[in-house]
Amino acid sequence: MTLSIPNPWLALPASAPFVAPEDAKILASLRNPPRGDWALRLDLPPQPWTGNITTAEVLMLALNPGFAEADYVEFQHPDYASQWRLALTFQTRTPFYFLDPAFSMTGGSRWWRPRLRDLIEVAGIKAVAEKVMCVEHFPYKSTKYKALGVTLPSQQYSFEIVREAIRQRKQIVVMRSEQVWLGSVPELRSYPYIRLTNHQNPHLSRAQMTGEQFDRVCAAL
Repeated sequence: MTLSIPNPWLALPASAPFVAPEDAKILASLRNPPRGDWALRLDLPPQPWTGNITTAEVLMLALNPGFAEADYVEFQHPDYASQWRLALTFQTRTPFYFLDPAFSMTGGSRWWRPRLRDLIEVAGIKAVAEKVMCVEHFPYKSTKYKALGVTLPSQQYSFEIVREAIRQRKQIVVMRSEQVWLGSVPELRSYPYIRLTNHQNPHLSRAQMTGEQFDRVCAAL
């Protein structure tokens, strides 16, 4: 998949603060930058997505990557840190790298495996790891999310990934923040995306979508 705009994360610094250069001035100029639980964890790399835009047939749309203190510990693991960085350029050995067997004890794996369990049971973990992708609306980690009131330049690349998925008629599942996504990617309004029934605790399961929708997602895998 070739997008019309360049990947902003190709220029991500090798050390903290891990901020896309085109985002730096905007973040530095915020009058009231988020603090406390809402503070952006710029000493960890961003996670604008998990998965590979080339192999993905199912896109999940989320809000932002959460933060836990364990992230600092996990980032000290060389292999995990390497794959985390490689995910920004779609080069991980396992596209949805939280399903990589080597990372089964990470917080990301423990969060995602239950949410993808029904799909894994039907299609197998290899198919899910290759063909499922999660795109975050906002790329930087924080314990709690607070809108900045401005769209960062780096977000435009993520929005373009979603637009390309629409053009290719891929399956799109809105996990949370439906109105936020509709505002950022208006093309979704006329697209038959799937809306999960529990945005507070989203699972790609039979229980959170219709039977026809679940079958549609499984068929894409």
